[in-house]
Amino acid sequence: MTVDLPARARKLFEGICLVVAAGCAAQVGYYHWTLAREISPYTSGLEAVERNAVVLPLSFDYSGGSWLIGPIANAAGHYGVERGAINLMNYEADTQHFPTAFKPGLTRPSVAEVFVHETSFDIAPYKDTIDYVMTWSMPAGSEYERAIERYYRPIWVSGKLTIFKRAAGATPKPGQ
Repeated sequence: MTVDLPARARKLFEGICLVVAAGCAAQVGYYHWTLAREISPYTSGLEAVERNAVVLPLSFDYSGGSWLIGPIANAAGHYGVERGAINLMNYEADTQHFPTAFKPGLTRPSVAEVFVHETSFDIAPYKDTIDYVMTWSMPAGSEYERAIERYYRPIWVSGKLTIFKRAAGATPKPGQ
C-alpha cells in the first residue's frame, strides 16, 4: 500500500517519527542505566561464587526502579550466566513452558515454596544440595539469618548483599 502525501505532510510525518524514535531510545537508555545501577551491587559477589555451584537466592526486598518487575527478582540469573551457577529460583526450569529444566531427582525446594514462605522457609532439607545462599536485604540478626548460619558461613558482604557458603560438614553449630 502506498500513500501519496504532499511533500510538506511527508516531512512533518518523518519529523514526528524521528522525535518519537528518539524519545523511545532515551527512555530505554534511562531504564537500562537505572536497572544496571540497581543490579550492580547484587552482582558484586560474582567472584565469590565458585563455578558450577548451586545457589539459592533469597530477596527480602524486590523493589526498585522498574515499574513492572523489581530488578532484583531475576538478578541471580547473572550468577548463572557469569559463573555457570545453577539458580534454584529459576522459575523457567520449574515449569513446562521453557526449554530448560532441573535435573530429575535434584533435591530442591520449589520456586513457589520459597517465594511464598521466603522468611520461614526451612533450608535444612536442602543443605546438601545448596552450595551458596545469597540474601538481599535480609534483616540483620533475624531468625532466618540464624537458620542459614546453622549450615552456612558468610563469605561476601556488600551493602544489601550477603553470600553464604555451605560450611564443611554442614553440621549445626553447638546449641542450635
